[in-house]
Amino acid sequence: MSGGLAMLWRKNIQVSLRSLSSYFIDVDFSYQNSNIRVTGVYGEPDVSRRRIFWNFFKSNFSLHSPSTPWVCFGDFNEVLLQSEFKGRNMRADWQIHAFREALSHCNLLDMGFSGSWYTWHRLLTYPFTQRARLDRCVGNDALNTLFPHHKIEHLTTISSDHQALFIHLSPKPPTIFRQRRRNPFRFEACWIKAKDCEKSLKRTGIQTWIPSRISFTTAQLVY
Repeated sequence: MSGGLAMLWRKNIQVSLRSLSSYFIDVDFSYQNSNIRVTGVYGEPDVSRRRIFWNFFKSNFSLHSPSTPWVCFGDFNEVLLQSEFKGRNMRADWQIHAFREALSHCNLLDMGFSGSWYTWHRLLTYPFTQRARLDRCVGNDALNTLFPHHKIEHLTTISSDHQALFIHLSPKPPTIFRQRRRNPFRFEACWIKAKDCEKSLKRTGIQTWIPSRISFTTAQLVY
């Protein structure tokens, strides 16, 4: 409640501290005879000091060795796209550009996500409500090579206006994922237009999947 950062780990994990500040905690930990750099970040909340923060970010992380896997995550207090912010006013272009430039300078790439689009909300009276994807996970090429099957999930929380990030780093695809790949189910949106679509689905025994009204926002759904 009083602010600050914390990083915790299990006692059987070897962790060494690189550096820390009020904005980040930067450590190395061992993974199968390899060192992985892990950085937890809290971005500057004051817009007037945002440029100072990004300059600080670049000066501290620009010398990172590209051969060392590096994952960097947290509340960056900024978005990479206008579509990641929803509010009465648009995000200032210079803020987005400064964030993009900082990540590019440090050779960090967004690692994607599953779950809701926004990770933060401010429930003010309409039309002043704001939502944004302020929390994210980024990594370098070495990390994506070591963990090609990573997964980042946005988890709903009760006591915070931010969603939690669940970061799963794995060199192999999960068992469930491998099993589903053997017998993939695909459904084309255009099939709905066929007159005998509902009858065909009922003959397969999955009639309970048919809602009374169906709408699509993408051209294809893949399960």
